[in-house]
Amino acid sequence: MAELLKKPKATSGGRKIENLVGEPRVVKPEVLRVDKETYNVIRSFVESSTKIQYPWNVGILRGDVAIFEKPGKWELTVEIIPGRPEKRATLIARNVFIKVDIEPGFKVTGLAERELWVRDINDAKKFDIVPAEDVLYARPISLAEFLNKIMMYVDAAVNAYADALENN
Repeated sequence: MAELLKKPKATSGGRKIENLVGEPRVVKPEVLRVDKETYNVIRSFVESSTKIQYPWNVGILRGDVAIFEKPGKWELTVEIIPGRPEKRATLIARNVFIKVDIEPGFKVTGLAERELWVRDINDAKKFDIVPAEDVLYARPISLAEFLNKIMMYVDAAVNAYADALENN
């Protein structure tokens, strides 16, 4: 059995061939411990249904800002910066204030004790958000899952903003 698990050596004419394309690898995600309230807000946000009949999936566009709100749980503000590719999403609830600056990559502040910068969603998979204290039925929430959900709302806001500009 041990022979089957050994890594084969690639050779050509007696020389070792360097693998220039890389190999699959497995990494353990870095754990981002957050307080209970922050975890519960993030969990409520990522696990909220995306069905259009729910009020938090219908944002209000005021100028270059769109606001989505799940009453009593969270509010997401999406800022479009006219003439620039950058966008900013801010998730707010009670004492929680998480800001995500988008393009290029994602800069996340207010989530961990330090500012996080990830190149893309694949890079964000390397981080798991977990509560620092016991939370009933807690599960690790991938930073990628959080950012994907943010991007759903950002895309909706950008499309609404473009439509508003087109119709004016």
